[in-house]
Amino acid sequence: MYILVVDDSQFTTALVQFALKQEGYEVEVTDNPRGAMQMIQKREPDLLILDIAMPYQSGFEFTARLRAEGYDIPLIFMTAQDSMESKLKGFHIGADDYICKPFDHQELVARVQAVLRRIKRSKHSEGQSIRVGPIELFPAELQVVINDRVKVPLT
Repeated sequence: MYILVVDDSQFTTALVQFALKQEGYEVEVTDNPRGAMQMIQKREPDLLILDIAMPYQSGFEFTARLRAEGYDIPLIFMTAQDSMESKLKGFHIGADDYICKPFDHQELVARVQAVLRRIKRSKHSEGQSIRVGPIELFPAELQVVINDRVKVPLT
């Protein structure tokens, strides 16, 4: 699994990179959103760990840009901003988790593993369908296809 860490603190990125590499993950780091976007365009990570307070562009702004451009990368905010307002904004904008600095590296590893487990289960169920006669159900997509052409969205 490939993880991209975006944080302007070299100490934090070094700690996170070391802890995650010890667990067998491939980890790259960058200190700003511009560099992160270039890296993502070359190779989309399986998980993005992102600080909120960074130069040029906040983690919230960067996430909004990613989502607007169609990227649906699993995301953990890793930040010193521990207010309820920031946490709620992070989850509202699309975070899968939110961890506050300072944190124990074991907790970070556990949160990364939990997010990746959920994503793996979700991806595993994508594309699976149940067919009965002319009706085919795609549970992951919340869709029914009738006679291989009429698509009916489900709630």
